[in-house]
Amino acid sequence: MAVDYDLVVIGASPAGFEAAIAANQAKARVALVTQGIEPGPIRLGYRALLEVSHLVSAAERSHQLGIVDGSAIRLHQVLVQQIQNWQAAVATAVADHYSLAVLASKGIEVIASAGAFHRKPRLSFEVDGRSLRSRRYLLALPSQPQLPPILGLRDVSYLSSADLLHKLPALPPQAHLLVLGATLATVELTQALNILGFQVTVMIPTLGQTSNYDIEALQFLQTQLEAAGIKVLLQAPITQVRQLHGKKWVQAGKTALEADELIIVSDFATPVRHALNLDAIGVAHQGDVPLINPYFQTTNSKIYDCYGLVAALPAYQISDRHARLAATNAIGLGFAQKPFWSVLPSGSIASEPPFAWVGLSETAAKSRYGRDYVVLRRNFVDVQQAQIEGATEGFCKLVLRRNGKLVGASVLGRYAQEWIGIIALAIQQQIPLQKLHQIAASDSTFVAILPQLAYDWRHQQLKQNHLHEDLLAGWFNWQRGRVK
Repeated sequence: MAVDYDLVVIGASPAGFEAAIAANQAKARVALVTQGIEPGPIRLGYRALLEVSHLVSAAERSHQLGIVDGSAIRLHQVLVQQIQNWQAAVATAVADHYSLAVLASKGIEVIASAGAFHRKPRLSFEVDGRSLRSRRYLLALPSQPQLPPILGLRDVSYLSSADLLHKLPALPPQAHLLVLGATLATVELTQALNILGFQVTVMIPTLGQTSNYDIEALQFLQTQLEAAGIKVLLQAPITQVRQLHGKKWVQAGKTALEADELIIVSDFATPVRHALNLDAIGVAHQGDVPLINPYFQTTNSKIYDCYGLVAALPAYQISDRHARLAATNAIGLGFAQKPFWSVLPSGSIASEPPFAWVGLSETAAKSRYGRDYVVLRRNFVDVQQAQIEGATEGFCKLVLRRNGKLVGASVLGRYAQEWIGIIALAIQQQIPLQKLHQIAASDSTFVAILPQLAYDWRHQQLKQNHLHEDLLAGWFNWQRGRVK
């Protein structure tokens, strides 16, 4: 029996829109079921706050150089209303792209309702009395914040990262904020709050317990936080949260902390929607996250999922490319492709200085390859161009196999987020380090440091090859002996 669609997208999330448009552009017949999700303005509060803090930090550096006049800028001195207007304008511009009318104008059938899967007599998605039969189905239900299991947390008021810019101006100047998080994003948010004039204590119990990140970079960032007057608690287990007399109290190990406000930086996960009847059609899950292979495919070969592979990331970090890739894999357009981060883990945070990583860290390389790895490291303070640009904080670290194959990198510095993309390309395309500096790059510090790292690599290789060393020494002795 013929089916009606090539792809039915379930969920009117940004990823759902991108996936539906991508399949439609490939001439597939597509329907999108909103599943109760109302397209609306994207919350930019967290990113807007980071942008404001970076501008404040830049203004303070300019003041130190005598470029601008005035005292240190703080949140209560900036034009909060104008910032909020800017945020609203950006959100509105983005929201124009994510409207049901746009989808309908492209020939995508939009069904503003909710439904569930049915297995018999044939797999279909039932909505409003209709049976939507399709070659493939793509789940695009957005991830949701998952609160940590802490006693009393659900009984107290707190701020989330999404609404900070709107609510922080109501706090008194130099209010004491307690930031609780489990990811590196907590670091960039904590620094932003400190730059904007708040007293901050940050608790990241799990930071440093994973081999995915470079330990030296994490220690550097911790030192930066503490040097800025931020109290950092990493290993203390959080057992209880209470609200007394307008203050927030947190029990961390044997320490009790008091703060004016509590900020939660949540992990994100895609909850299993029992209303979709996924269990009945053979979609397995672990905890709250559907099990998905690197091609976005669930344990039911006809069901795909946009968000399952990156359930630990906020929804806005799911790029347009990933959603389109999920759609093209689902409709079977060419060979199935893996997303880049499923093969080569990577990421970045907008900290001060920024931190970015790709592939294996030094710790992970040691665990996987034993002694078959080499680490090359250069501090930016030793690079002349970095001195000229005033970007001397941090370092660039490359991890290689002893045969010269790049397997990972960690960059801590001003242009880390731009650099890591070039290094990731080199790893993916197996470009050797000796040729990496030939890649065109706009950043002069990057161009300057790569030949130094390549020299370090050649020097290490030479030290390990005693025969080569002896031949070179003999050749130079012979050359000196020829001079009369």
